[in-house]
Amino acid sequence: MNVVKISFQSEPYHYWFFDEFDEESCQFEVQLKARGTQMISLRDQGVIIPWPRLSFWQSSKYLQHIQQKYFVLQMMNSQTQELYQVAVIVNVSRFKIFQSGVVSYWIPLLKVLGRLQDEQDQEALFRTLTKLCRKYTKMMSLRVHAYAPGHEMLQMAESIFHRTEMRSCLPLNAEKTRLIDLRYSLDELEKQFSGRIRARLKIKKPEQILIREIQDKIHKKHLQTALNDTFQRSVGKTYNYDFDSLFEVIKIAPKALLIIGFFLVENFNEAKAFVMGVFSDSIVEYAVGGSLSDPKLRSFPYNYILIWKLIEEAKARGALILDMGGITDESESDPLAGISRFKRYFPGFETRIGCEGLIRIKTLHYFLFFFLQKCRIFFGVKHLIVNLKVILRLG
Repeated sequence: MNVVKISFQSEPYHYWFFDEFDEESCQFEVQLKARGTQMISLRDQGVIIPWPRLSFWQSSKYLQHIQQKYFVLQMMNSQTQELYQVAVIVNVSRFKIFQSGVVSYWIPLLKVLGRLQDEQDQEALFRTLTKLCRKYTKMMSLRVHAYAPGHEMLQMAESIFHRTEMRSCLPLNAEKTRLIDLRYSLDELEKQFSGRIRARLKIKKPEQILIREIQDKIHKKHLQTALNDTFQRSVGKTYNYDFDSLFEVIKIAPKALLIIGFFLVENFNEAKAFVMGVFSDSIVEYAVGGSLSDPKLRSFPYNYILIWKLIEEAKARGALILDMGGITDESESDPLAGISRFKRYFPGFETRIGCEGLIRIKTLHYFLFFFLQKCRIFFGVKHLIVNLKVILRLG
């Protein structure tokens, strides 16, 4: 496999573009994170919250252990010494010309040097990323997901999208979430629950259950089964989650992830339910959770107990904010209404959390893919791509 490693300057910026982290690029990331957290004002809630400069999903801790190909662009403004990093994960396709990329959980830097300078820097970052992806990758498009809470930060992300001519697209990630302020003590947080929910946080039959942290890959099968059961109940299909990569992360950075399992006395080696928290500096995100369709399990308020345990452990690790991982508006046709309703039982406040934009890197390939998708949807031409493969000798 060819390794991409490019360094160049375009005043006032110095760029590094690569597909494998090395000691130098890891040190760049350390220096970026050492600049401290951003303090974001959520004016509609009247609070100021800390927010990281780099999310876990954009970090070397995660990227070095995934099975997919990735590309990273690091940038330094040589005049201000400000640092930026953005990573693209490649989504493979049967046909190389139809590969796409995704920038997940990118966090814009807000008011580091002043709004105008911040936007100019991050405009340069994405314009350069587009050029490099066009020249050195086979990706036809790039979807960018901004992980940005509140009106001001989202407005800035959308402004950067506009300045770099990103097109609006239907979101694949949550646009709204519920945040829990962990700067309160556990007693203060518990008092914010209703009496009915507070009772569910208590373990009434401790001799029948075990709640413990999961760090061993041996539990992967049970976690995947629990997750599949959850997806089947809510959206009628299964979901294959990359637990392998996350357990590799736990080996080298055990404080970056937290998986908590709920076990019954009959089998203390098989998790019946679980939750997973992902740490980005002082923020912990409730990333995923699952539970078996087991009648005995459902005689316990396991979901409340697990989230409360996540809160306890997150506070112990120094987390200041818990992102409950997205909520919906609970419309009648919403398959996730029950999950969102459950999250709203926990004390906190709601805010917009994300926006997404699309960059066409190779326009012809993108429109060809779009055309074929439309053909399959509207005309049922399921063999069209197979025939195209033969005609174009795409391999």
